[in-house]
This record gives sequence, structure tokens and C-alpha cells, in this order.
Amino acid sequence: MMGGETNNIVIASWGNPTGWKKVTYIYNNCQKFTFSSTFALTFCLNIDYNNVVIFLPCSLAADDRIYHIFNNKNIDFNTIKKEIINWISDFINKRDGDNKEVPQLIVVPSIGSFQKIKFESNAESYLTSIYYHILDILRRKYNNGKDIHIHLDITHGINYMPLMCKEAVELAANTFAVITGKKVQVTVYNSDPLSPLPQNDDQNIQLNINKIYEITYDGYKSMEQLLLKFVLDYNINKNEYMNRLRYVDMSREDLEDLNRLSKAVSSGILLVLPYKDYLIKCNKEKLERLLERISKEARIINNSVIEYLKSSYRIALLHAVLTALDSIKLDVYKEDDWVGVSLESLEKNSEKYYEKTLDSIYSIVAQEIKYLKDEIDKYYNWLDNLKTILNIQNISTNDYQLYGRIKYKTEFDKSKEGRTNRRLLYAHAGLEENVTYIKKVDNQIFVSYGKYFDKVFEEVSRHL
Repeated sequence: MMGGETNNIVIASWGNPTGWKKVTYIYNNCQKFTFSSTFALTFCLNIDYNNVVIFLPCSLAADDRIYHIFNNKNIDFNTIKKEIINWISDFINKRDGDNKEVPQLIVVPSIGSFQKIKFESNAESYLTSIYYHILDILRRKYNNGKDIHIHLDITHGINYMPLMCKEAVELAANTFAVITGKKVQVTVYNSDPLSPLPQNDDQNIQLNINKIYEITYDGYKSMEQLLLKFVLDYNINKNEYMNRLRYVDMSREDLEDLNRLSKAVSSGILLVLPYKDYLIKCNKEKLERLLERISKEARIINNSVIEYLKSSYRIALLHAVLTALDSIKLDVYKEDDWVGVSLESLEKNSEKYYEKTLDSIYSIVAQEIKYLKDEIDKYYNWLDNLKTILNIQNISTNDYQLYGRIKYKTEFDKSKEGRTNRRLLYAHAGLEENVTYIKKVDNQIFVSYGKYFDKVFEEVSRHL
């Protein structure tokens, strides 16, 4: 394996490989005589076959070597997928004699009309299925503390497949980077075009494998890339989101709330998250169930049509955003109707997601937390002095106090309580003195919006 501190994975989108001829592929002065650039790349990068994933279109079932099983009246879709995988596995074994192992083969939705059978869905179901499978594989197999390098070969994809595969892999990579904090690099390759196609294996034909694109998602710091991608798209295409989500019990209000949450978090306001924890978890689970259905289920109609659920890139993007938001771990303190977050966890998460990436936001958050700590120290010193002067020991310090009252004490202007706007909220990283409450619990400081959360959330939605 290359790069001991990095998980290296090869991913490829294929069509039907049975007509491909062996040629000499070249990458970085490494040559390999084989029928696929995927295996040449795997060889030149010294990556094991158990770290190779190849996506096969369901339309391979139109081939006579698979279609004959449709004569069985009791045929089911899982059987069709198994037959496709067995067929291509046998083909790889025969054509690629260097390896006893076979890569992981996954059949995904595809579209098209063939002589005997039609495949109904849309191109985006191919995308969302690959996103679902890649994120699942990364979580199960590569969540081992190492960075990830995905080598994506789009040479053999046809029509919409290369573009859709690239988009899906990038989204899964971004999501995995955010939830694990590991760096995920995606490098895209394509070999030289060849025309006319050779009729036989020909070692004298040499094709370069070219590195055509590269992007890196820098762990927790890539949260912003994901959230802003959603926010900007949603603000332009709100109706499209609703149309695509008619299969899910997710309301326009839920979508609007998710948009507000994404705006807030991308701007350093993490305190809103625990108030919408149920919305995040509930809708994430709904979308996971939908993605699984899109990726694994299909109807066979009169042995002449295979029908998948139609999908959208936006379904995958919504799932990615919800997964990312759900991964932010805050120390939450709940008491009666109050929802508080420890100042220490706000500080740690601000460093985690904003420092050295969004320095302007991080500097505001860090400054506001420092100011708040200073004001709390002054307030409790003032209280102690007051107790001594008045010889009173029973002044309560166990309840939430409005930040403005702590800061200005008896000089606080009561008419300002509960009044804020988006400019003030973003200028103070959400810790605005007229809507933020503070409480000490066992020497820990907790902050809360209390009864003013709805007001804060409404103002947040007007940003961006």
C-alpha cells in the first residue's frame, strides 16, 4: 500500500467491459498491459484490490448473458444484481490474471431503452446511489483515524456517468471529512481517447492516464464548503427542493429551518443547534431511508421494465448537510424549559470549525467569548462585594441571568431586553447581550437564548 498514514482507494464508474481490449496504459512512467485503466492505475499506485470499488449500471441486465433469467416468473431484483456482479467478476478473473482478488462491484440505478428491456429512473438516481454507497463504505471501512485519498477513474463511464460519479464522490468525501475531521483528497483521472477502437489486444497501443482534477476537503474545516453549497442553492431553487422531496415527510418549514441553521453555523453561531436537534436527527433518518430505497430497490414490470425511484442531487446534499450538523457535539445542559450550551464547548467547536479557515469569523467568536468571560468574572466579584457590604448571603446566583443585566448590572436599560437584529447577532457571534442568558453550573458557564430563541432564529434567516 502507498502512503502508510493515508487510506488510498480507487473508485471507478464502468459501462459494459466485455468488449474492451488490452492496451498498454502509462501513468508516471509505470506501464501496465490490461483491458482497463482502472486496473492500470491500481497497479501503478500499488493499491490492493480490496481497496477498489467499481460501480456498474443496472442496464447491464439488458445483455443476453443476464436477460435470459427474466424467463423465470419469480425473478427478483436482488437476483438480477447478483447475476450482474457474478458475470463481471468472472470476466475480470479471466481477463485480469495477475490478481486472485476481485474489486468490490456495486450495481447502481441507470436509465435507457434497449431492445428487450427499459430502465426507468433519472440520471440523478445514479448520483445519489453512488453518494450513499461511498459514504457508507468510508464510514464502515476507513474510519480508522487516517486521512483518505480517493483516486477516481472516470475513463470507462458513458453518457452522464462520469459527471454524476464525480459529483457523488466529492459530496461523500466532503461529508466524511466534516464528520471525522480527517483530510479527504479526491483526484480524478481519465485516459487518452482512442479511435478507432482496437479489434484485438494490442501491447503496442499506449495510452496515458491523465490527472485531470484534484480537490481536498480539510477535515472539520470543510464544513463551510458544504453548508454554503446548500444555502446558496436553496435560496435559488426552493421549489425544486420541495418537488424532489415529495417522497419524504419533510415540510417547507423544516427546509427553511435547515437553511437558517446552515446560515447560522456557517457564520459562527453554534448556539442555535440544540434547539433544532430533533429536526436534524429526524430528517436525517428519513433521508437515509430514502437514499437506501433509491440505491437498493427497484420494481420489475412485466419483465420488460426495471423501475427505480427518481432522485435528485439535492436529496444527497440535504442528507450531507444534516449529517454534518448532527456531527457537531456541544455540551448541552437542559433544565425545565431552558436549553443551555457550555461556553467551553462553544469555544472548542469554534476552534475546530473556524480557526485557520474562517479567521474573520473565528476572531469574532473568540473575542466575544473572552468578553463574556470577563464580564462574568466582574459580575460575580461585584456580587461577592455586595454580599459583604450588605451582609446578605442569600442572593441567588443559580438562575439564568440576561447577559445585558450581568454586564450593566443596575444600569441595564430594561427596554432593550429581547431586542436584537441580524447585524448585532452576527457582529457578536450570536452572543448578543439583549437575548443571551448566562448561568453558572458547578463552575461551568452555560449560555442560552431562553424565550428569545424564536426571535434570534428569525433574524438569522435574513442573513445571506
